[in-house]
Amino acid sequence: MKEKFDIIVIGAGLSSLMFLVKYVKKHPQQKILLLDKDHDKKNDQTFCVWQGPDIINLTEEFDIQPKKVWGKIMLDFQNRSIKKVMSPYNYKAYDGKKTLSSLLRSCKKNITYKNNCEVVQVKKNGLFYVITKDSSVYSSQTLVDSRHYHNTYDSKEMLYQAFYGSEVEMPTNTFDETTVTLMSFKENKNDIEFTYILPYTKKIALIETTFFAKNPNINDIKLKHEEKLKQYGKYTLLRSEEGILPMGNIKTDKEGSYLKIGISAGMIRPSSGYSMIRIANWINQIEDTELNQQNLSKFRFKSPWLLNWLDKQFLKVCFYRPEMAPELFMSLFSKAKIGSVVRFMADKPTINDVIAVIQALPKKIMIKYLIK
Repeated sequence: MKEKFDIIVIGAGLSSLMFLVKYVKKHPQQKILLLDKDHDKKNDQTFCVWQGPDIINLTEEFDIQPKKVWGKIMLDFQNRSIKKVMSPYNYKAYDGKKTLSSLLRSCKKNITYKNNCEVVQVKKNGLFYVITKDSSVYSSQTLVDSRHYHNTYDSKEMLYQAFYGSEVEMPTNTFDETTVTLMSFKENKNDIEFTYILPYTKKIALIETTFFAKNPNINDIKLKHEEKLKQYGKYTLLRSEEGILPMGNIKTDKEGSYLKIGISAGMIRPSSGYSMIRIANWINQIEDTELNQQNLSKFRFKSPWLLNWLDKQFLKVCFYRPEMAPELFMSLFSKAKIGSVVRFMADKPTINDVIAVIQALPKKIMIKYLIK
């Protein structure tokens, strides 16, 4: 027997749940089905965001609580380090599993939710017909798909952000819990390599080994990460996380009969991998519009063209000259005001912020690869 809905949403990841939390409050009359492959086994990743004036407040808008908030960041390379007090801005970390569970609870009473439903086929014959692995069939007028496809990108200079991280507990006070180590660079001629540290307490931190690479191997990164952890001596491993994210502007479908969201819609910032703020900004732009087949174009995510262009130029340098990347980041954070950098990273720069970021980057190398 086929069950019929107004909207079917495939996948219960971050973009789907953030969208539904807001959407179902405004349109409770619509019959919505959310199909989740396996909510209990979702990758236990940490979501981080920049917050402060002129940036959407995720805690208030989505009723989710951060695991930790920091007011300081640092970067280092060779014998140089940069430390910044971010006030009135800050850096927040959200526990992945807790955040997704909280978002699901917020929208669950207004939707039909089915877990352990793997979609194997979607057909369109007037309505959308979604067929799952257990041979169930669901139909809807409108389809929202958050699955990650093999996408096409607008640049041949394609990098991937790959990381392996461990949340560890030390027997003694080890970390400065007031400061995020955003990037601790290691010299590497072939790839961009750095350590990222989120200190939750003086004894507990998430330590990640991150690469920006053309063909990253997560097993090799894990081995390097394990070597890095040896410098801390004895520790207790609390959990691990890993991932590979594309660093490119996706060529999205401007037409099409259904709505893509998430990674395949370009909702991850190419140069950084941040997604929560980009998703939240997209949801705010939708306002009170009711989703249907006639207004899909209003709901399609539109990447900020100027930011995407700047990211593309920046990543072009990283692709051809990875050994120069630490200097680019160190120059950016040392020369530009922290407010300009934060707003730029959070997709909310003013024109003066964009100018400040451009002026902070080494002009000779940027111009060289601008025309390449």
